[in-house]
Amino acid sequence: MKFTIEETERYTVLQFEDNSLNSVVAPDLKSKLLLLLNEGTGNIVLDMKDVDFVDSSGLSAILFGHRACNEGGGLLVVANPHAFVQRLIRISKLEDLLHIVESVQHGRDLIMKNELRKELEGNGVDE
Repeated sequence: MKFTIEETERYTVLQFEDNSLNSVVAPDLKSKLLLLLNEGTGNIVLDMKDVDFVDSSGLSAILFGHRACNEGGGLLVVANPHAFVQRLIRISKLEDLLHIVESVQHGRDLIMKNELRKELEGNGVDE
Protein backbone atom coordinates (compact mmCIF):
# COMPACT_ATOMS: atom_id res chain seq x y z
CA MET A 1 0.00 0.00 0.00
CA LYS A 2 1.26 3.44 -0.85
CA PHE A 3 0.88 6.46 1.40
CA THR A 4 1.65 10.14 1.33
CA ILE A 5 2.88 11.21 4.75
CA GLU A 6 2.84 14.69 6.30
CA GLU A 7 4.58 14.77 9.67
CA THR A 8 4.38 17.60 12.17
CA GLU A 9 5.41 17.88 15.79
CA ARG A 10 1.91 17.03 17.09
CA TYR A 11 0.45 14.69 14.45
CA THR A 12 1.02 12.76 11.23
CA VAL A 13 -1.37 12.73 8.28
CA LEU A 14 -1.35 9.46 6.40
CA GLN A 15 -3.08 9.77 3.01
CA PHE A 16 -3.90 6.57 1.17
CA GLU A 17 -2.95 6.41 -2.48
CA ASP A 18 -4.90 3.17 -3.10
CA ASN A 19 -8.67 3.00 -3.39
CA SER A 20 -9.07 -0.22 -1.42
CA LEU A 21 -8.17 -1.11 2.17
CA ASN A 22 -8.56 -4.87 2.16
CA SER A 23 -6.88 -8.04 3.41
CA VAL A 24 -4.07 -7.62 0.88
CA VAL A 25 -3.02 -4.15 2.03
CA ALA A 26 -4.24 -4.04 5.67
CA PRO A 27 -0.98 -5.58 6.98
CA ASP A 28 0.94 -2.74 5.30
CA LEU A 29 -1.23 -0.20 7.11
CA LYS A 30 -0.70 -1.93 10.46
CA SER A 31 3.06 -1.99 9.85
CA LYS A 32 3.11 1.69 8.89
CA LEU A 33 1.05 2.66 11.93
CA LEU A 34 3.31 0.65 14.22
CA LEU A 35 6.40 2.25 12.69
CA LEU A 36 4.98 5.76 13.14
CA LEU A 37 4.00 5.06 16.75
CA ASN A 38 7.42 3.58 17.53
CA GLU A 39 9.03 6.70 16.07
CA GLY A 40 7.10 8.84 18.54
CA THR A 41 4.00 9.85 16.61
CA GLY A 42 1.10 9.95 19.05
CA ASN A 43 -1.64 11.33 16.83
CA ILE A 44 -2.53 10.14 13.35
CA VAL A 45 -5.03 11.39 10.79
CA LEU A 46 -5.97 8.77 8.21
CA ASP A 47 -7.01 10.66 5.07
CA MET A 48 -9.31 8.23 3.31
CA LYS A 49 -10.59 10.50 0.55
CA ASP A 50 -9.40 8.10 -2.16
CA VAL A 51 -10.51 4.89 -0.39
CA ASP A 52 -13.86 3.67 -1.61
CA PHE A 53 -13.70 0.11 -0.27
CA VAL A 54 -12.78 -1.29 3.16
CA ASP A 55 -13.22 -4.90 4.25
CA SER A 56 -13.05 -6.44 7.73
CA SER A 57 -9.24 -6.68 7.58
CA GLY A 58 -9.01 -2.99 6.72
CA LEU A 59 -11.37 -2.11 9.53
CA SER A 60 -9.26 -4.24 11.86
CA ALA A 61 -6.15 -2.26 10.84
CA ILE A 62 -7.96 1.00 11.61
CA LEU A 63 -9.02 -0.36 15.02
CA PHE A 64 -5.43 -1.46 15.68
CA GLY A 65 -4.27 2.11 15.06
CA HIS A 66 -7.07 3.50 17.22
CA ARG A 67 -6.11 1.28 20.19
CA ALA A 68 -2.39 1.94 19.78
CA CYS A 69 -2.86 5.71 19.64
CA ASN A 70 -5.23 5.65 22.64
CA GLU A 71 -2.76 3.62 24.70
CA GLY A 72 -0.21 6.37 24.14
CA GLY A 73 -2.68 9.13 25.03
CA GLY A 74 -3.17 10.20 21.42
CA LEU A 75 -5.87 10.02 18.79
CA LEU A 76 -6.37 8.26 15.51
CA VAL A 77 -8.78 10.24 13.34
CA VAL A 78 -10.48 8.93 10.20
CA ALA A 79 -10.93 11.82 7.75
CA ASN A 80 -12.87 12.03 4.49
CA PRO A 81 -14.44 8.56 4.54
CA HIS A 82 -16.61 7.65 1.55
CA ALA A 83 -20.26 6.72 2.16
CA PHE A 84 -19.46 2.99 1.87
CA VAL A 85 -16.78 3.26 4.56
CA GLN A 86 -19.07 5.28 6.83
CA ARG A 87 -21.80 2.68 6.37
CA LEU A 88 -19.40 -0.16 7.26
CA ILE A 89 -18.33 1.68 10.42
CA ARG A 90 -21.97 2.31 11.35
CA ILE A 91 -23.01 -1.32 10.68
CA SER A 92 -20.05 -2.47 12.78
CA LYS A 93 -21.29 -0.17 15.58
CA LEU A 94 -17.96 1.65 15.72
CA GLU A 95 -19.14 5.19 15.00
CA ASP A 96 -19.06 6.04 18.73
CA LEU A 97 -15.59 4.54 19.17
CA LEU A 98 -13.73 5.96 16.17
CA HIS A 99 -13.09 9.65 15.61
CA ILE A 100 -14.60 10.32 12.18
CA VAL A 101 -14.43 13.77 10.60
CA GLU A 102 -15.27 15.24 7.22
CA SER A 103 -11.83 16.66 6.42
CA VAL A 104 -8.17 16.48 7.32
CA GLN A 105 -8.43 20.01 8.75
CA HIS A 106 -11.19 18.88 11.12
CA GLY A 107 -8.92 16.00 12.14
CA ARG A 108 -6.06 18.39 12.86
CA ASP A 109 -8.40 20.60 14.89
CA LEU A 110 -9.65 17.63 16.93
CA ILE A 111 -6.10 16.54 17.67
CA MET A 112 -5.01 20.04 18.66
CA LYS A 113 -8.03 20.37 21.00
CA ASN A 114 -7.11 17.05 22.59
CA GLU A 115 -3.48 18.12 22.98
CA LEU A 116 -4.54 21.42 24.57
CA ARG A 117 -6.88 19.59 26.94
CA LYS A 118 -4.05 17.24 27.99
CA GLU A 119 -1.71 20.19 28.58
CA LEU A 120 -4.30 22.02 30.69
CA GLU A 121 -5.05 18.91 32.73
CA GLY A 122 -1.34 18.33 33.18
CA ASN A 123 -0.82 21.90 34.42
CA GLY A 124 -3.64 21.54 36.93
CA VAL A 125 -1.97 18.47 38.46
CA ASP A 126 1.41 20.18 38.85
CA GLU A 127 0.10 23.09 40.88
